[in-house]
Amino acid sequence: MPPKEELEATSSSTANTKNLSKSHKLAAYEIFGEEGAALMQGSSWAPKENVEWQDKVIPIASLINPPPRLVRALLWELYEIGFRYELRALNQAMVPHLWTNHHIERVSLLYCVFLGTAGLVMWSEPLPKKSGDLGLTDTFVDNKKPEVLRSFCLLLTAWPDAHPSFHEFATAVGLHKDRKDTEVYEVMSQACFFYVQTFFDHFGRPPLLPHAFPLEYYE
Repeated sequence: MPPKEELEATSSSTANTKNLSKSHKLAAYEIFGEEGAALMQGSSWAPKENVEWQDKVIPIASLINPPPRLVRALLWELYEIGFRYELRALNQAMVPHLWTNHHIERVSLLYCVFLGTAGLVMWSEPLPKKSGDLGLTDTFVDNKKPEVLRSFCLLLTAWPDAHPSFHEFATAVGLHKDRKDTEVYEVMSQACFFYVQTFFDHFGRPPLLPHAFPLEYYE
């Protein structure tokens, strides 16, 4: 190839690479939002001998036959991450005007649905160590579960066709210890059904849902 044509081909290839990188960043921003896209630096698929996860160094070669405990913990995290980003996406789709006019309030309310302080970048936090760290998937009604459920219901109240019980639960006095287990689970069931059905109606597929963490991971 003549030098001029070779230079033009190189320039074209470089431009295509930059455009592709830009499109990838835009796609990441659309999916993961500003918080997640900001963490994506360099190539996520760069070949390495080891990867780090939860302060542990994991050899890539060991993932050919990974330990069952690691698989369960990774799957839990993937479902949790998927749920958080899908809830964000659906919430924006259901009440776009609120995200435009009251963006900070909607983000703050969304983050209150999740335990911890990481929000949408929850992989930066340690894994749950007890049932009380699970939030919506906690099988026991403790002081945290009703508060998380309250935030979830408060988020849903602004959506079209939301059940009146969501607003009643979210605004009732005596939210914590005065709540009976049966009442909490009843509202939880209604909220989950409404969320799943709304997600399916909008996106045409079932949503990813948070799972109970396999606490035997620590045994």
